[in-house]
Amino acid sequence: MNTMTDTDREKINLASLTEIEPVIAGRRMNPFSAGRLQLCRQVGLKIVSGNAKDLEQSALEMELLAFYFIHAFPLNEVREACALSREEFFARKIDQLSFEFPAREMPKILTFIEREFTGIEAANVDVEKKPGPSGPPPPPN
Repeated sequence: MNTMTDTDREKINLASLTEIEPVIAGRRMNPFSAGRLQLCRQVGLKIVSGNAKDLEQSALEMELLAFYFIHAFPLNEVREACALSREEFFARKIDQLSFEFPAREMPKILTFIEREFTGIEAANVDVEKKPGPSGPPPPPN
């Protein structure tokens, strides 16, 4: 039986407070925020909508680079790029990035995405309606 001591818990809590976002290809990844998620959706990234199953390998790699761009580059640059059409976004930003990005770093993007989505899934809460009569709420005290 493995029991965790208070000291162990304190070390884990301290580590989680001091944990920094990973660095991929020399850029620090920004946290997976609701705003950056919306930017991913705005440019139609299938890897965040759950529709990546049918993507060919090259298309998947370009989507991973787009995700990286959205999470590693300055927000002003990202917002400006995401205002473009999907085709222009990929042609102007992601195509150029693909020639500069080291291929050996690609698995790190996937690891980042998996870690972030695991955290998001853990935070999802299913709300169930209580059985019983439903009427007007009780008056405030």
